[in-house]
Amino acid sequence: MRSVVSIIILTGILVPQGVDQGSQGPCRTQPIGERHGPYLGEIPPGNEPKIFAPNLVSSVCSEHSVPAFSPDGREAVWTRMVEGSRKARLLYTREEAAGWTEPGIATFITGGDAFYPFFSADGGELYYVSRDLFSRSLKRTRREGDGWSRPRKVGSPMKDKQLMWSASMSGTGTVYFVLIDDGGVERIYRARRTERGYDDEEMLSEEVNLAGYSASTPFIAPDESYLLFSSPRPGGSGAWDLLISFTAADGSWSDACNLGPTINTGAIEHSPGVTPDGAYLFFIRGSDAYWVKADAIERTREGGCGATFNPGGGLFR
Repeated sequence: MRSVVSIIILTGILVPQGVDQGSQGPCRTQPIGERHGPYLGEIPPGNEPKIFAPNLVSSVCSEHSVPAFSPDGREAVWTRMVEGSRKARLLYTREEAAGWTEPGIATFITGGDAFYPFFSADGGELYYVSRDLFSRSLKRTRREGDGWSRPRKVGSPMKDKQLMWSASMSGTGTVYFVLIDDGGVERIYRARRTERGYDDEEMLSEEVNLAGYSASTPFIAPDESYLLFSSPRPGGSGAWDLLISFTAADGSWSDACNLGPTINTGAIEHSPGVTPDGAYLFFIRGSDAYWVKADAIERTREGGCGATFNPGGGLFR
């Protein structure tokens, strides 16, 4: 089974801020102009997905993560693959008194490429997956006044050459991430935060990790009540679709359900994320960032997804 990363990822080295933004070449976006208000001042979507911030966040080049918003909604960060340069850049903007600042390459990122950023529940930390010389690792930077600290590796088990490019964190600090098995199939794992760091990784059960099919780009709800992810499993609308699995009272997962044709198309859908206020679902379709009202999640549940559980199966195998 081909990995999603083999379809949509280019590798490279992150360039530091200070390089002329024109070096993005054809990927240079239009000036942000004067924008105020939530979500970069964009008009919110309804129940039909629409491209988010065209020519600003969604550009002619590949957006390799949806924008991650801080809990207060005043900061946004996302990854862009830069055409022709084989670089993955983390772009950052924040809302100030004069409006949203011009997106620029994050000054606090060091080392290799930066993918799939996300904020901690309290907004005090920013995480992303980084490719170093021989491996990939989850890195963390902490807020320091109006800026951010030098990034540090989170450590085991989110430090491995088989670590994929995406991760997500619950409100209690449990990390959901992806490892690639010996057959090239992506599997979703989790590791609980402890006083010493993190427990060993545990692979989620077959309701999520269906045998023979990859499961990737996880997003875990803050209360761990549901897990969104992408997969090419059969019965969907396209090569990769967005699916959801709900948790029961005993912690077991429901069989994963497709989010349906409103969300999934013949294109590749991946990298889901729900805004901190729970209002909107973001995801990547093709090479652009889309957003839609998060009601799609509850409609899937009301449609019967998660109604049948296997309490004896447990959360992990």
